Amino acid sequence: MDSRKPSFADRQKAAQEASRASLNKFRAKPGLDDPAVRQRQAEREAQAADRAKARLAREAAKTEKKAREARPRRKPAQLAPRKGRGRSPRTGT
Repeated sequence: MDSRKPSFADRQKAAQEASRASLNKFRAKPGLDDPAVRQRQAEREAQAADRAKARLAREAAKTEKKAREARPRRKPAQLAPRKGRGRSPRTGT
């Protein structure tokens, strides 16, 4: 056999070590009752609430804009009262 190729026992041992390392990595993670985990969860919930609030504000602004655009528009002459023409509307002079 070629000395550069690992034997079956070497491969099996390497696989066991990798499996053990993966399991230890999982065990090292903090649990759900860890204060840091609880804090991150609270931050995520606060961010989700902020996003929901912003979404509602955008939807309200969009609805208000559509309602504003749906109203009949008046011409600028109808908006401002007539002034400064020099004549009185009653006398015609």
